[in-house]
Amino acid sequence: CLKECLVMNVFMVTGATGLKGHGMRYAQELCSRLSAHGIFRPTLVCPEGYVRALAGREPGYEVIEIKNIDFSRSEASRFKRYGLLAPVLRGFANKHFFGRFYRSAYSILRARGDVQILHLMDYDYLVLARFMKKFQSEKRSAKVAVTVHTADFQPRGYSVAETYKRIVRRSFRNVLMNSSAVITHSAWIADSLLRQLRLPESLAGRFLTAQYGAEERDCRINQKEARQKLGIPPDAPVALWFGMLRKDKRPDLAVHAAAMGPENLWLILAGSCEAVSEERVRAWVGEAGMGERCVLRLQYIPEEDIPLYYSAADVFLTTHHSAYGATSGPLNDCRTYRLPAIVSDVGALAEYVDSNGVGLLAEPGNPESFGDKLKDFFSFPSVKRAEMVEKVAQAAAKYSWEAMCLRHEEAYRLCMGSD
Repeated sequence: CLKECLVMNVFMVTGATGLKGHGMRYAQELCSRLSAHGIFRPTLVCPEGYVRALAGREPGYEVIEIKNIDFSRSEASRFKRYGLLAPVLRGFANKHFFGRFYRSAYSILRARGDVQILHLMDYDYLVLARFMKKFQSEKRSAKVAVTVHTADFQPRGYSVAETYKRIVRRSFRNVLMNSSAVITHSAWIADSLLRQLRLPESLAGRFLTAQYGAEERDCRINQKEARQKLGIPPDAPVALWFGMLRKDKRPDLAVHAAAMGPENLWLILAGSCEAVSEERVRAWVGEAGMGERCVLRLQYIPEEDIPLYYSAADVFLTTHHSAYGATSGPLNDCRTYRLPAIVSDVGALAEYVDSNGVGLLAEPGNPESFGDKLKDFFSFPSVKRAEMVEKVAQAAAKYSWEAMCLRHEEAYRLCMGSD
């Protein structure tokens, strides 16, 4: 009975982050492990479809699904046909979705008398600021933790996206000022937020880093068999680019970099086209002369098929823009498949690779630099490449799902001690 009284209730609210891909895995692993540890009792508040996506598995924790809200209506792929207007129209669709979701979430949480910690996991900070102000006026004893996924809040021009940053900065700053704990996936993100938003030094103690988790065990399948299924020669050097194809990830640069790498290098380019067309991707491949040495899978890759692509590769390639301010889910997945990486020398990506010795850094936006790093990697003696793989395995143990959960528990304790 005493143990039951000491358990703290955590309500985790996610309108979009926890419904697919890496965000859903994040929510699943965190809720499952919190429930197993028995110190914090998780309740996940999300749109309808989360339990169905578990494919018959019992979640093992309370899930409150908000019905008749479909985030897929604001996915980027639905707006590509509108050209330059696409970001604006998608922005309005996002605001409509998040507004409806958080109004419903507020009604549910207001009726609950057991909300001790509220963990907000989404990224629409205008909506979150209004929600937090309203919620905290009602539930004054509840503490708020927020996960921040990016640190790109420094305007660099006057495009629609950059203008939006100017609008959102003040609301986002209020979100952080009114949170008892701020969880980021990188120390670089935390430092950048404190600097960009000119937050008081006293707020630094509320920030905790919880690197996105990974399986500790080696999940690779047989490389020769994986390559055979993809039509790749068994002894060829192979680089993998994986994830949603967006402009800020520069998939075009990856194609041209591969063409400048070792002469017989194969490139696997796998993921759904979000802000670029399939025709444009195929044009890049043709322009670079990679048509005979490029495996294209321009579609959503189901979770059960992911091992095939990672296991077939020797190195991971991620070519983000110089302004990229977040971590990378596909890069984090390299730990699960013991895959070294060549990444843009920018922000949290460079921090992770450099501090753990799990790959090489290339100049952002420069295909020649990436091509040179590919040549360097494949010219390394087998012993050096094996040492790099071993460092990836060490990183998998260091940044396990269990380690991620323990860091979240620290954040929740910080919430409860913030009076």
